[in-house]
Amino acid sequence: MAIRRIEVIPLGISPSFSRRISRGVLEPGKPGELKGKPVLVRIYSDEGVVGTGEVRVIQPFHGETTQSVVSAIRDFYAPHLIGEDPFNLEKFWSKFDEVLPGNTNARAPIDYALYDLMGKMLQVPVYKLLGGLYREKIPLEWSIGLNSTEKMVEEATRCIEKYGVKVFCLKVGPSERWKHDVNTFEAIRKTLGDDVTLGIDANEGYSSPIAIRAIQRMEEYDLSYAEQPVPGWDLEGMVRVRMAVNTPIVADESAFTIQDVFRVLKMGAADVICVKTFKPGGLCNSKKIAALAESCSCSVNIGGTAHGVRIEAAVGAHFYASTRNIFPAGEFVMGITEEDPITDNPFVIKDGHITVPKGPGLGVEIDEKALEKHALAKYLVE
Repeated sequence: MAIRRIEVIPLGISPSFSRRISRGVLEPGKPGELKGKPVLVRIYSDEGVVGTGEVRVIQPFHGETTQSVVSAIRDFYAPHLIGEDPFNLEKFWSKFDEVLPGNTNARAPIDYALYDLMGKMLQVPVYKLLGGLYREKIPLEWSIGLNSTEKMVEEATRCIEKYGVKVFCLKVGPSERWKHDVNTFEAIRKTLGDDVTLGIDANEGYSSPIAIRAIQRMEEYDLSYAEQPVPGWDLEGMVRVRMAVNTPIVADESAFTIQDVFRVLKMGAADVICVKTFKPGGLCNSKKIAALAESCSCSVNIGGTAHGVRIEAAVGAHFYASTRNIFPAGEFVMGITEEDPITDNPFVIKDGHITVPKGPGLGVEIDEKALEKHALAKYLVE
């Protein structure tokens, strides 16, 4: 049982729409260019089993590019996997830290592919490798990008009607529009009613004084959580906000690595850690972060995955299904609802929920003809 070869494949696929957050617009790359494109990794065992992982690199959030992800995997990480037992995850992480520290986005599709490979070799779904099935039914959370109040209300209403989603995260910020944010939050609450869970995400866009004012005002309309209200580096500001409001504070941009999460928890800067599985480099370290948070009586949530990357959505579903201290819903719905031309769709959204895929590995199958059509290049390491 050993890894025989690895393929690294950047794909010419872009999401169908862009989204605005407090720091700017997350735009899809243009056709034919590598910017913002997903990277697929396929790991082949000597027994003919194939594991697949994929990550879409979103600038400016990630701090990595499609080009850097391809290079890190092809030139630094993949060569150290050849001939190794695919179950030796800790050994791989140690080696990766030696040859090229950081670059967690590049490590994530390797991690996903290894879990997919292990699950297929054992003929079990990935959640069984992560602690088992703690919950089968997963509520979904929809993230609403910055827009006019009318358009944000319209998007939320449409999402309820189409998918039955009852948990929403409203993008807010920057500081100069905080009063508009409050008015928008009030309008959405009054439109959707009290049965819907509403949180906000400033994506580092507020200063701590403005965050306190905005959150306190929104609490009048039943605010469920406030994600990353201040810059990620400003843990003191996060503490000030958390001490001044009654709303749970979620750390996202403050919490990429396990070490980041330790500092956040040690300072008491957050009630919840946002786990986007690509941030710490995949499922292996994401589960460690969940355990670290649980040791401090904190929850985690599963943050958004890229639009139209169904493999990442499946990763999020397996993490959610196997994790006990999770809050409040899975924000990977856009990885399900957006078209992904290279995979099947194992998900059915019913009343705002899905069930975790039960097939071996991640439970997502690749359309080989579509993969060939959308591959911008193919790099082989063996």
